[in-house]
Amino acid sequence: MSARVCHSVQFIVLLDYDGDIDDERLKDELRALQDIFGLGDFIVLSTSCGKHAICLDKLLAGEAMDVVYASTCDDQFKKGIRWNKHRTWILRTTPKGNSPAPKYLYTVESSSKNEHQQSQAHAIYLNQVYGVNAKLTKPDGLDEIELINYPTAHNVNVKDLVADVKTGKYN
Repeated sequence: MSARVCHSVQFIVLLDYDGDIDDERLKDELRALQDIFGLGDFIVLSTSCGKHAICLDKLLAGEAMDVVYASTCDDQFKKGIRWNKHRTWILRTTPKGNSPAPKYLYTVESSSKNEHQQSQAHAIYLNQVYGVNAKLTKPDGLDEIELINYPTAHNVNVKDLVADVKTGKYN
């Protein structure tokens, strides 16, 4: 799932925490980000190697980058927008190799007065994939989302990758 809001220069906030992060520590960090940047709720997913946090607020690239860089999420993830050809942050929402798809854990509700519009398309996707009922206070009314297929270096089934490359899936 891409952070980019289709046909715009806006992004939602995606954070990728690799490794073991204590839930209370993560909740404290997400609440601090909400307070500092006036953000809405964060949806937290568990992965086989960490956690993902998603805020559906629509921000300009620089604003989203400020949030990402203020977090303690994975350093390589922070840089992703600068080096991948899609120029966006990307979180995996499907199984990867032998790793299962992420699972919904909880929502960190915001006490901030949220002034940002929120991506309705991402909310619909999260509802369809994870059953998450995101609370949108200012939905944008859009229903198109950008999903990106990309190979990764870890946990990739090589036979599947070779077949995908041969069929042009990653061209």
